[in-house]
Amino acid sequence: MKPYIYRFILYPARQIYRFLFQPKTRGVKAIIIYKNQILLIKNTYGDRRWNVPGGGVNKDESLEDAIRREVYEEVGIKEEKITPIGTFQNIHEYKYDTVTVYKMNVQNKTVTIDDSEIESYQWFDLSKLPAQQTCTKTLLNILKYLH
Repeated sequence: MKPYIYRFILYPARQIYRFLFQPKTRGVKAIIIYKNQILLIKNTYGDRRWNVPGGGVNKDESLEDAIRREVYEEVGIKEEKITPIGTFQNIHEYKYDTVTVYKMNVQNKTVTIDDSEIESYQWFDLSKLPAQQTCTKTLLNILKYLH
């Protein structure tokens, strides 16, 4: 799918649905680490500041399966070893989202993005991070204590 379909059709339609029905959803986020660097992405839709990969959990899908699927779909990383970090509530964008965060330590920096969802990606040194979305800042602050 072309990036403009997400940006101008699917994302606005999803926002209208969320505003009208305020659904309770589940999501997952992945903090992907290579040595002392973290992988951040910019989506082609929504708030396009640096963020960590992740997304929604499908019906009847486990959280672990969801994070593996989302990471593989967005950045092409297939990682078996994942470590749950914790869960937080996100009430951004007219939904009540319970987000479970995982940490993945990878063996190389090879990334293959889905350019319909991901505008760009970059590996950042943990001590020199760019501006991110509020939830991403919180996740990275938590990671400092776990790393």
